[in-house]
Order: sequence, then C-alpha cells, then structure tokens
Amino acid sequence: MSLKMEPNRPKYVIVIPRQARESKMPRIPRLQRLLPTLAVALGALAFFATPSQAEPEGWWQNGWSVTGWSGRLTTENTSDIWTGADWSFENSYVAALALGKELTPVFSDKAAIEAEVQTLRHFGGQDHWELTAMLLFRWKEFPWDEYVDTSFAIGDGLSLPSELPAEELNAHTRGNSGRLLNSVMMEVTVADPDMPEWALALRYHHRSGFFRTFSDVGEASTVLGLGLKRNF
Repeated sequence: MSLKMEPNRPKYVIVIPRQARESKMPRIPRLQRLLPTLAVALGALAFFATPSQAEPEGWWQNGWSVTGWSGRLTTENTSDIWTGADWSFENSYVAALALGKELTPVFSDKAAIEAEVQTLRHFGGQDHWELTAMLLFRWKEFPWDEYVDTSFAIGDGLSLPSELPAEELNAHTRGNSGRLLNSVMMEVTVADPDMPEWALALRYHHRSGFFRTFSDVGEASTVLGLGLKRNF
C-alpha cells in the first residue's frame, strides 16, 4: 500500500495495488462452482439410466372379455322353454360377437357388475342385424371351481334390430313386434382352472316387450347358443 498524489486533486488518496486487491478477495474453488452443473447432470443421468418401472394396470386395462357364439332361434314362450313343454326351433340362426367390461367387483370379489355390447347377425329364416346393450350381474365363485372354473351371468338391457324380425311377426297371433325391445341374457361359462382366460360359454338371448311395455309386445324370440369367451 502506498500514498499517491492524484493530479489536479487537492487531497491525497489511498491506492491499493491490483495484486493486493486480488489477494484480499476470497476465491471460490473451481470444483465448487461446477457443483450445480454436476448435480443437474447427475440427476438427468439417473432419470434416463434407471430402468422404467411398468405402471400398475388400472381399471381400464383389466376386466375385458370377448365372446363369439352362435345359436338357433325359437319363438316359443319362455315359460314353455323353461318348463320343458313341447317346443321347437325355427329355421333361423344367429352368429354373434359380444364385448364385455367388468365395472366393479361386489361381494368381496365373488361377483361383479359388468356392461356388454353385442352385435348379432341373423340368417336363415331372418336376414338382418341386431345390436344389444345391457348391464350384467355375474357370480364367479362356486364350490367346484378347483376342478371346473365356472361363472353364471344374467343381464338386462335393450335390443335394436336393423328391421322388424320376420320370425317374430309370423309366430305370434297378435302379428306384431317392435324394433326396440327389452333384451335379457343369461350365460354359463366353464373353463380349465389352469387356463381361466379361455371359457366355453352357453348363452341364452331373449327379446320381449317386457310385459308389453315396448310396442305392446309380449313374447318375441329366444336364441339358445354355444360359444367361446376370451377374458383379458
């Protein structure tokens, strides 16, 4: 440190040499200055290098099913079918594909509420398409499931054919039917316990006016069929 007279200045000022000034200033080590950058780089590396864990499958990914089945139609009264009375099939057949989704388990997962949409192709005595949508209740636990994995479902909803079904019009004395009618289904599935994703399905598909609520129609038609169900 030295005293120096500045020109044109009436007073002395203290001038500190540059080297002395730099020696008094604290220096930040170079590594310390790089720490924030290193932290960001290491974080990015850890993020991209860590194997991604698969997200747990959610509600939308589980509980789906696809059922393909075929059957033959009868226009006999439902009571005759279930009581074993004399009844017969018509010369009319159905090929169908149904898409189901479990909505929620009930009774401690022993049963479930499901939704199902289905398209049916009628051929033989009838020539039209049919679309159904319904809610199902499925019971999934039976005492013999260790040997034959079994489920039973019953559902109710709506049925809409592309035209008035000819067999329904011809079969009943009132001579009427309706396009939009009530639809009832029942299904029994059986599967190998080691392969529960594949099941044999016995289907009951019924159209009616629900006690003449729809178009003043009583009985309409019933299809009994057999198919294959794939659970996902």
